[in-house]
Amino acid sequence: MTEQEARAAADAARRRFSISLGLKAASAERRWIELTHGDPNRPSDTPAPVRDALVWIVHYPRDGRSGSVELAIEDSTGQVVRVERSR
Repeated sequence: MTEQEARAAADAARRRFSISLGLKAASAERRWIELTHGDPNRPSDTPAPVRDALVWIVHYPRDGRSGSVELAIEDSTGQVVRVERSR
């Protein structure tokens, strides 16, 4: 996956994750992250299996306000695997 493909996948997913269409992606970088998988409703004190995933982190800063939104797009599938919002 190229950077442009990752940005396009992130832009296509914005509505699904309630990210304003007025925000513009400021950057995209490829990195390895750990993802847990299994039952998302498991108790927080229960260990979960993890896997490493190569992703593109697409960063959307909020204009005129503090905080941002980052979407992690898995390089091998083009799917959003994590959404992080900062305040």
